[in-house]
Amino acid sequence: MNVYVGCAFGCVYCYAQTYVPNFHTPRVKPNFRKGLITDIKRLREKEERVWISISNSCDPLQPLEERVGDTLFALNKLSESGFPLLLITKNPKLLLVKGYMEALSKGPSKIQVSIPFLKTPLEGGAPPSEERFLSIKELVKEGLDVSIRIDPVIPGQIGQDVQELKELIFRAKEAGVKKIYAKVLRLMTGFKRIRPKFYETLLPFYKKEGVWCGTYYVLKDHIKEELLLPIWESAQEAEMELFTCTDRLYSPGVRQCEFS
Repeated sequence: MNVYVGCAFGCVYCYAQTYVPNFHTPRVKPNFRKGLITDIKRLREKEERVWISISNSCDPLQPLEERVGDTLFALNKLSESGFPLLLITKNPKLLLVKGYMEALSKGPSKIQVSIPFLKTPLEGGAPPSEERFLSIKELVKEGLDVSIRIDPVIPGQIGQDVQELKELIFRAKEAGVKKIYAKVLRLMTGFKRIRPKFYETLLPFYKKEGVWCGTYYVLKDHIKEELLLPIWESAQEAEMELFTCTDRLYSPGVRQCEFS
């Protein structure tokens, strides 16, 4: 479920900007709350209590939320109806504001905080990584299930080096995190129009080491394994679980998803 249309954080690598019109002008969805109530009723009639992911194509806790509150409304209504919730965000600090933790505590919930980099110009107006780690620590203290997303992993000089990946993992461990999600960047053709410098910088490597999939390049499996291996090694050292989503890493203890 995507609460809003578009996002204010302006991350260079965001996939959603390649297919959502006017993505960098975030806005509310007309009749969102009414539509949500209708959808909840429909799902309850089917007796389905599936995990609801909030949000994959926008940040549900971007600045717009502080004025509108549609995410908080959704958290309350969904948890009251018995739906387990997965919340994905770069702004965990807002969850410490009164009301959000109460909503998440009403039923099963998981929080995934996206922190692919320590310092980078690729994350636009997103909160600094230091702020995210401090907020994670407080959320873990409150007993919430928090993991981090090193997503995407980006090859080359504009991406993460081994030392940065290792530091990310150990900073997460210090904050009380026990699970890591990591996935390698798909190079969408839409980047060519919206983020031409980013696209042209990565294109030679993706053409050489990747596979064309119709609207994007994906790196070959053995290249993705090379990029993910330092994360696995650090996760093993830190005694943390590693999940790789749609990517595969054939190393002991690695799973693609904790929901399957």
